[in-house]
Amino acid sequence: MSKSAHHKQEWDDEYTLLCEKCGYVIEGLDTEDPCPECGKPIKESLPERRVGTPWQQNPGFKSLMQTWWMTLRHPIQTLNVMQFQTIHHPSIIIKPFLMIALFFVILGSMIIVFFAGEAFFLGFVAFLLFMGIASIGCFVTIGLMKIESSGLRIISKQNKFRITNDISNNIVVHGSVGRVMVFIGLGVFSNTYVIWILFKNSEFINSVQIAKSIFVTGTGFLAISSILGFLFFEFFAYLGLRRCKFANRVRPSEHRNG
Repeated sequence: MSKSAHHKQEWDDEYTLLCEKCGYVIEGLDTEDPCPECGKPIKESLPERRVGTPWQQNPGFKSLMQTWWMTLRHPIQTLNVMQFQTIHHPSIIIKPFLMIALFFVILGSMIIVFFAGEAFFLGFVAFLLFMGIASIGCFVTIGLMKIESSGLRIISKQNKFRITNDISNNIVVHGSVGRVMVFIGLGVFSNTYVIWILFKNSEFINSVQIAKSIFVTGTGFLAISSILGFLFFEFFAYLGLRRCKFANRVRPSEHRNG
């Protein structure tokens, strides 16, 4: 059968069983047979084979950290086991982002309090200021992720793929570890900047050069983490688009009966 023939087939809905490699409709075919179009074993396209990532199996902060680490180390394996459960909005992960930001905010505030003597009020003001900036950063990041998710669906539609809202959101949420890398870079940079400001004329550091070295190190870390984080996020989004373009999900009725 020619490739043009299978492109003429239309799936009934977003749950129609397709070959995940070429998009051929394999609904009702023997699961032990290969795809008539490309030869990929049909059983490798069944949604039941997707066992889910650790976070999908047991949602929580710890499992999300494990999943992000898995995504960094084994992006293809992550996409292979990823389930496409309903995620109404990528903001579901705003809490972990805020917790990461809070860690660096508290650290920076403690540095100010410790090295500014008895200026506790200064540390409190710095905490509020840093937390406000960090919160804005979190929501901007979530907004960018929403745009990325919409972009995946637009590209999918243009190429006649089947990337649904649930699929694109899951790809973006798992790939958001790249955004975490940027956040960590910003956290390290902001704290080294605080140290530089406090130390450059402080008795704790007699050499201005040492203070500059601390700041330069933080700046370099921010640059590297931002570049790597951005590239990984875009790489994972592209990889997800290619590998999940005809991904299958369990029909809700089958899921309930199962």
